[in-house]
Amino acid sequence: MNILFTAPVDFNKELKRKFKKNYKVKFVYKIPKKKLGKQLENYEVLITNPGSTYKYDKGLLKKARKLRYIITPSTGTDHIDVEYCKSRKIKIRSLLNNRKILNSITASAEFTLFLILYTLRKFNLVKKITNDGSWRKKEDLFRGNEIFNKKIGIIGYGRIGKKLSKYLYSLGCKIYIYDPYVKNMMSNYKKINNLSYIFKYMDIISLNLTLNKATEKLINSKLINILKKNQILINTSRGKVIDEKNLIKKIKEKKFYYSTDVISNEFKNNLNDNILNKYSKSNDNLIVTPHIAGLTYESQSKALLFILNELNKI
Repeated sequence: MNILFTAPVDFNKELKRKFKKNYKVKFVYKIPKKKLGKQLENYEVLITNPGSTYKYDKGLLKKARKLRYIITPSTGTDHIDVEYCKSRKIKIRSLLNNRKILNSITASAEFTLFLILYTLRKFNLVKKITNDGSWRKKEDLFRGNEIFNKKIGIIGYGRIGKKLSKYLYSLGCKIYIYDPYVKNMMSNYKKINNLSYIFKYMDIISLNLTLNKATEKLINSKLINILKKNQILINTSRGKVIDEKNLIKKIKEKKFYYSTDVISNEFKNNLNDNILNKYSKSNDNLIVTPHIAGLTYESQSKALLFILNELNKI
């Protein structure tokens, strides 16, 4: 079969050689959407780039008349028009199809821990003042908080939530879990069945959800209104799990901290006009990073191995 590969692969030359040796594959990383549309009609398999500046939508995929499979080196599929693929009987394979490889990836859980520490120690502000060379005059602004003994609510006790819980517990945190689909967890953690409780009593809240119909805007205005000054809300799941419009209003009013690696509608060439990104540039209680939680050599190499495994099954 002809395979069109839009995902990054050049960072691992050895695996790229394996793809070229074993398959009829063309690599077109960072190809513009218009050019991709012209090429798709000749390919049966498409390897998508989850970090693309556009969505693999109906308008693009309808040109791929021979397409039978889409493989994405990610857990999420929100960059793909899943409903259109169903109508065409195009099979989608994501990292969720290989739990062994998926469970060996630690990048996102590690990054979530980093973002928590980054926020606690006010590193966003530290970096700005260090760059202007005046830090001895502004020492009082740098005073942050320790992670030890903090009450941390983890919303979503899946792969990332489980790993993050272990990291945080080892640092002396008190762990509270909200996940209605999970019954069993470590006895050292406390299971909470009420989201309002998490938002009212936790020092730090981490969103580690899968995006679906049930979780879209799960973090609504009612929950956001509960947040108090100096509480920290972390999001490394998806932008659409939270009501961003109401969030930005409350950040301005209440001065709690929101640190996120994800925003809604990321599939654009330029995100300077995004309301969260704009506000973060001049306000230190909002931190936005460019969806890099999973962006490590190790994790992306494992994702490429997943693609190889899936191609072997076709």
